[in-house]
Amino acid sequence: MKDWKNDLDDFFRLQREKGEKEEKNRGQNESKAIEFCKSRVIPAFTELKEELEKQGRKVDIYEGIGGDASISITYKGNEDFHYEIRISKGLRPIPETRYLDMRSGKTLKSEGYFNPGTQDYSIANISRDEIIKHFLREYKDYVEYMTQP
Repeated sequence: MKDWKNDLDDFFRLQREKGEKEEKNRGQNESKAIEFCKSRVIPAFTELKEELEKQGRKVDIYEGIGGDASISITYKGNEDFHYEIRISKGLRPIPETRYLDMRSGKTLKSEGYFNPGTQDYSIANISRDEIIKHFLREYKDYVEYMTQP
């Protein structure tokens, strides 16, 4: 009868140890995500903001909690395009776009990836230039779509 009690003790001890390890990793990952945001995402968004404002757009940059950040473009008084980079638990940057489709009146949202064909990358593999390049691809596609007759 004692074997099951020892087994139960071992099970809960391992669960506590696992939880403690995950908590430690979560803190380290959050620090890495925040550093990625401050060193690559915000500088990329700032550079984009300067150029977009030269084109008559109003641009706001938001720095979220835990390494997330977004850039919002307003044109002719309407929020035109919203681009966000969220960081997953595995430190994978997930770009997300959101915009109002004037034709349907619906807000459309899509999630993407920085490296097509492979999802095996993390914030360590994404540069400021790749962030800019991805944003421009998404934004230019959006502008072309919205200006089609």
